[in-house]
Amino acid sequence: MRLKGLYSHLGEEIHARYIGTFDWRGENEREIAITESLEEWDIPLHEDQFKLNDYFSTLLSGRTLIDLLFPLLGEASPDLMRGARENAKGAEVIIFSHPWMYPLIKTHVDLSKKTIIYDSHNCEGILRQQLLGNTPFAKCISNFIRFVERELCEEADLVLACSEEDKFQFVQEYHIDPEKIEVVPNGVDIHAIVPVTTEIKKRRRDELELPDKIALFIGSEYPPNVEGGQFIIDTLADQCPDVTFVLVGGVGNQLNARGKKNVRICGLVSDEKKRMLLEASDIAINPMFRGSGTNIKMFDFLSAGLPTITSPIGARGIRDNGSFIVAEPARFSDEMYRVLSTPTLYQELAMKGRSLVADHYDWNKISHDLGRKIRLLHKSREPYFSVIVPTKRGNLDVLIEALNNQRCRDFEAIIIDAGENREASLQEKCTFPVVYINDTSAGAVRARNIGIAHATGRIIAFTDDDCRPDAEWLENAKRMLESRDIIGIEGDIYSDNEKREDARYRIVTNEGFHGLGFMTANLFLRRDVIERIAGFDERFDKPHFREDTDLAWRAQHYGEIPFSDKVRVYHPPHLRNENGESKQERDQFFKNDPLLFSKHPEKYLRLIKAEGHYRNNTNFWRMFREGCKRISGPVPIHYLVNDPDIRKFIPSELISEQEKSAEL
Repeated sequence: MRLKGLYSHLGEEIHARYIGTFDWRGENEREIAITESLEEWDIPLHEDQFKLNDYFSTLLSGRTLIDLLFPLLGEASPDLMRGARENAKGAEVIIFSHPWMYPLIKTHVDLSKKTIIYDSHNCEGILRQQLLGNTPFAKCISNFIRFVERELCEEADLVLACSEEDKFQFVQEYHIDPEKIEVVPNGVDIHAIVPVTTEIKKRRRDELELPDKIALFIGSEYPPNVEGGQFIIDTLADQCPDVTFVLVGGVGNQLNARGKKNVRICGLVSDEKKRMLLEASDIAINPMFRGSGTNIKMFDFLSAGLPTITSPIGARGIRDNGSFIVAEPARFSDEMYRVLSTPTLYQELAMKGRSLVADHYDWNKISHDLGRKIRLLHKSREPYFSVIVPTKRGNLDVLIEALNNQRCRDFEAIIIDAGENREASLQEKCTFPVVYINDTSAGAVRARNIGIAHATGRIIAFTDDDCRPDAEWLENAKRMLESRDIIGIEGDIYSDNEKREDARYRIVTNEGFHGLGFMTANLFLRRDVIERIAGFDERFDKPHFREDTDLAWRAQHYGEIPFSDKVRVYHPPHLRNENGESKQERDQFFKNDPLLFSKHPEKYLRLIKAEGHYRNNTNFWRMFREGCKRISGPVPIHYLVNDPDIRKFIPSELISEQEKSAEL
């Protein structure tokens, strides 16, 4: 019930998927949509796991151990483990409801890149020590549970406790920082369980064939519930012979009414019948003498307007404003009769109980508040920067060393490798979080889009695999981004000045082109802006050229991208005889110019006038002309023709072709 209530209304931005199982034999796999944002996938345990559990249970007087031993026996159910691990790998936030699955996920999923939440229903380490006893085998299990739960609490970014008492236990038992423990109480759907009139109450009794004076108890097949049920049968049924005690839930599997006519054991019932029993009852009782967490049944009772008598343990973690009566076992029957015989007290408890759950224990409110906390927590874990680096057999040692030396450590790197897979060796060299994607089919443009899809940082930082960012690269960029209302930064790209006049080298720099053309060797953009403009235009791929300028020009519709000479990246000069660096090969890149021109004619005009390729490179117009054939429709040639300096260099054939294309 906690799972359904807590995760049904987290908000539109969160889609929750519960992966669970059955602790009994004979069930089939099932997938159900509980709400629009919560779905459940239950995968049955394998028979091998049941057999192992049966054996271990014999060592502890037949106690149910299937949950406690799951960290040790879970591999015996490969279908369940496969489904859980695959979903965990794809999730941004992983919530462990109980600690049992945690060790089996941790061994196969890198949790360092996830937001981890432990949704505790109890402080299991303490509770199981109470329930299992002191035999050597029981101590082994309880110590193991303490170890697992402690490790999960330490790794979790947030621990949810059902009550302040549970929070205190986690702090005392495991020395967990109280700041990361949030009390998120159990609750009830106050719209599904409501008080009813006397007429409806009588009608429900007739339908269920129940007499007057009904005391209701609800419980699962959980030892403290069984003890409470036994107390009802052995003690209360004799002390209150004119009251009929109705016991609902799995607790009935462990109970015997012993022929007592005023005890009805209903066992497991549907939600509809449970609602009818709540409506038929006069009072509710909750004699719990052990346990942890808060009892969800209490909120069902109070929401239904049933005056409730509970033991102190049963009231644990619930605000006490006179909405229910707390009684020791010896006083239970007296308090029951006092409530049943005092109409004013009966009505006062009914009204206060309903008001209490409506104000503080409504699942809709609790779930909505938790959704907000999860969003804020996940956002706080996101790195400030995602550094995206496409590569293909490039030597990354220089870049990795430069990133290792960054003064700002609030970043992740996303490496998209189109060569052989070398993740293991790269991960060893990096002192920062790395997402490594091996995709041999990806060109540089598509690779950057893949990187964007995997990025979690607020700011995307682009650089090349052969670059060397200064140690202050990210630090200075962050300072500038936080102090000004801008969407990005064009950083300074510098190289070796002594090779500038050496014709054997191609110098890569943006000196003299600030604000005109943009280069992914050193470019920062807000991730939300990149996502809004759908990333890079992959038509610029193979050869990759002008895609960065196009991206920045489109992004400028949403804000400024100023230049900074303090955000610096060194780009080494390239020998002209290296693969891909000959003049003939580099000139091929101008085939992408018509696409850039057709998308941004005015900005393109300013760019090529600054670059001067149209007048200095004999191959420029031939490549431009070929590029025109690769795009659909004419290019706006009149922008070039109307410029007197450019017009005298444009081949007449190109003008003629474009004019004819425009006419068509």
